[in-house]
Amino acid sequence: MSLEKAGRRGPWFRMEWPKHARKKKAVLASILLSVSPVLSSSLAGQGKWMQAGLGTYPPARFSSAMAYDFTRGRTVLFGGGGRVGGRITIFNDTWEWDGKRWVRVPTTSGPAGRSGHAMAYDISRKKTVLFGGSVLVNGKWVNTSETWEWDGKNWVRINPSISPPARSGHAMAYDVSRKKTVLFGGWNGSGTRPVLYSDTWEWDGKNWVKMAPSRNPPPRGGHAMAYDFTRRRVVIFGGSGSYGSFSCRSGTWEWDGKNWTRGKSSLSPPGRYGAAMAFDFRRNTMVLFGGLSNQGMRDDTWLRKGTEWVPLLHAGGPIRRALHVMAFDAGRGEIVLFGGYNFEPNTQFGLADTWLISLAPAAGFKAAGQGCLGSNGKVPQLKAGSLPRIGGEMVPELLGAPPFVTTFLSVGLQASSFDLGPFGARGCSLFNNPDFLFPNRTNSSGRWTALHRFRVPGDVNLLGGVFYLQVLLADPQANRLGISVSNGARARIGF
Repeated sequence: MSLEKAGRRGPWFRMEWPKHARKKKAVLASILLSVSPVLSSSLAGQGKWMQAGLGTYPPARFSSAMAYDFTRGRTVLFGGGGRVGGRITIFNDTWEWDGKRWVRVPTTSGPAGRSGHAMAYDISRKKTVLFGGSVLVNGKWVNTSETWEWDGKNWVRINPSISPPARSGHAMAYDVSRKKTVLFGGWNGSGTRPVLYSDTWEWDGKNWVKMAPSRNPPPRGGHAMAYDFTRRRVVIFGGSGSYGSFSCRSGTWEWDGKNWTRGKSSLSPPGRYGAAMAFDFRRNTMVLFGGLSNQGMRDDTWLRKGTEWVPLLHAGGPIRRALHVMAFDAGRGEIVLFGGYNFEPNTQFGLADTWLISLAPAAGFKAAGQGCLGSNGKVPQLKAGSLPRIGGEMVPELLGAPPFVTTFLSVGLQASSFDLGPFGARGCSLFNNPDFLFPNRTNSSGRWTALHRFRVPGDVNLLGGVFYLQVLLADPQANRLGISVSNGARARIGF
């Protein structure tokens, strides 16, 4: 019996194609994922910003620096500018976040109060490295070229023979694969002619070395910078291309230890100054938040997976701000954001709030039910070429199918178990109620001639949503019904 004839014998198989099935697969899949009440099963606190912090916390500030200490499991915050008692204040205090509360760490000595400095944690040497920043000297702003290191108890000033020129508004990140702290850009506005830098320096624990790439990103300050553990690249985004006014830059650049390369993405965050960025290496995802764009302050969250940027929708969270700081708390799997500056009433001199975002749950794809033998003597296997991650693509793969047969990828919002044995397909069962059917054919290797690609919208309301897949094959030689089926699969949307 043919597949088409069998479809007329019962409600288990629907040959009437949904209207959306005439549209492109990517568009159809987006509709499926975004409108389904079954998939829109938001998990409380998952993939959304949550305000945190108990007891004492650092005074409101902006242009501070923060880094995560992998050895001690603490996020370290130092300095920044703010307002105390109606007066502008430059802080020289050291604070640590333990996942629940902030603790001020008493120090007998350390860097002078400053803002616009940068920090990164040297994993191999177990030290937090600080460079530069602006300090107040006799009522005037002066940029420094100081290098300091924090070991969890004490600050120690390092005096290398060569240092980058004094600056602020630069950014730093630790390159794990090459065991170097990388510094890029910034400005020195303490003279009559402010200098905007586009130089790259590396710190090995003893010396600063100026690098000589064949290509540099345009000069900038106030950019965001973080290390991509997956691609082994230092990444920068945004910044301002002028000093004293904001000419916000867009575009992503990557440093591989020798050269800078301009990143390519089909979508990109608008240009901005004073944004912050951190890399969640559990989910292999870069997270960027906020900043000041040419259109004003921003409160948007963006994710970068591989080389592609996608906006994270409905993530809620902090109010619009710039000059805040972020770091990934590896021990707790959370990104920590603190402080910043915005133009809302009564907050012109900084913010003192702490926010967390956890990129959970993880995306999943699990077999659910076994397939049955095809005419080639094998059971077709449905597997995940890529998982249904927020803002990405899920690409299922078919293996071991008979060659040159028509297939239908069944996608449904509900699981089922319908035995096809009574219809002449012994050992075959359907494992979902098909809401959509995608036709295809196999090639000589028993794989699809073209891949099915399901675009997952970057909407946190879809987190935890589940849908089901199975492949039906028109296989006249397999059995009396003339079909074989793959295993079923249960897919969960996540990060």
